[in-house]
Amino acid sequence: MPTSYSLDLRTRIAHDFNDNGNAEQVALSYNVSPSSVFKFARLYRENDLAPKSTDPKRLPLILDSQLEDLRVLVKEFSDYKLTQYCDLWFERHGIQVSRSVMDRAMSRARITLKKRLAWRSKKKIQKT
Repeated sequence: MPTSYSLDLRTRIAHDFNDNGNAEQVALSYNVSPSSVFKFARLYRENDLAPKSTDPKRLPLILDSQLEDLRVLVKEFSDYKLTQYCDLWFERHGIQVSRSVMDRAMSRARITLKKRLAWRSKKKIQKT
């Protein structure tokens, strides 16, 4: 995911464009696109130049109040993979989540998934 440009850089680009008037030249000197130069100049005029942060009102798909349900789920099905937990979450809660959402929720709940010793020994037996 691209990162946003700092407020200082945006301000310098807008000032250079206002002084120079040549978006292509400013874009080359700062290694940005000409459309970004126009955008920063417009935002500077509107006093809205600060980079936008992510929406603080957006809640995670698996809420903190549901983390205990997740702990119970992992304890009940301790040998599942993340995708299987996602499928179980959909069955029980009706919310389809991705592996990354499930992984972040498990991190918040301080749940770690480790390979089981029994799984390793089964793999060694199959090879011989």
